[in-house]
Amino acid sequence: MSNTQVNTIANTAVNNLPNAVSSDEHSVIHLLNGDVLLRRFPAEITGEQLVMRECLIDGPATKASGTALYAQRSDYLQKYANGEDFPDYHEFVVPTFDKLMELSGEEAVFCWFEHDLFCQCNLWFCLFLLLQGKANPVYLVQPNQGNEYCYAAMSNAELVTSFERAVPLSRDDINSFAALWLAYAAKDHAQMTAIASRALSHFSFVAAAVNAELARVPDQQGLGEPERVLCQIMHELSSGSKQQGPEFSAVFSEFSRQMERYSFGDLQVKAMFDELRAS
Repeated sequence: MSNTQVNTIANTAVNNLPNAVSSDEHSVIHLLNGDVLLRRFPAEITGEQLVMRECLIDGPATKASGTALYAQRSDYLQKYANGEDFPDYHEFVVPTFDKLMELSGEEAVFCWFEHDLFCQCNLWFCLFLLLQGKANPVYLVQPNQGNEYCYAAMSNAELVTSFERAVPLSRDDINSFAALWLAYAAKDHAQMTAIASRALSHFSFVAAAVNAELARVPDQQGLGEPERVLCQIMHELSSGSKQQGPEFSAVFSEFSRQMERYSFGDLQVKAMFDELRAS
């Protein structure tokens, strides 16, 4: 795809929004959910690339952004360090957040996020941050059918097509996604359900992600859906085995296949795995 085509897509977004400045004044920013997409991002798609390096599906969330939240997140994520060097949160993660809040309105932002709960939580927070700034226009780039949870399975040509089909987000959309983040941070499941079924009903994947979050609510044994499924997988893979327990790699592979709507990473699943094995 030529630079002219890239600019045409961004310019179309600008021209479809009220009170937009001249399209010639807009640069293009691609907000990517994770370094995996960054490493294989098509070279023919031009623009600045920002990476969202968080996993807000896991750990503390607050209704406020800024230093309080970042300190909480930094402290929490240290549990995954295991004595090894771990990226400094304020150097590795926070600069993207600062950039999103500092946009001047001269940038067209394309948000590349999959439909699983892991990615959706990150998207909701990023749109909450964009609302604090002047980003306009904002576009949502989505995976194609069959790859809703995995950009990594898409070819370069398919990624380019997804970009060409980017969906403009209205100010009402962004407000609703931001409200969804606040409801998620407050664990207000009733409000999350209301937003998904009303204000964001035209994005069916939102309701699916909210339903996944609701399924995480612990049962009488203190287990949500992910833990129950993981426990069952561990039991099944242990049956008939001479080993003390199943190998984590096999468990993680099967869990990822069954629970793709969450897209937990290996660190999150390993923490659940160890906790269940110790109980």
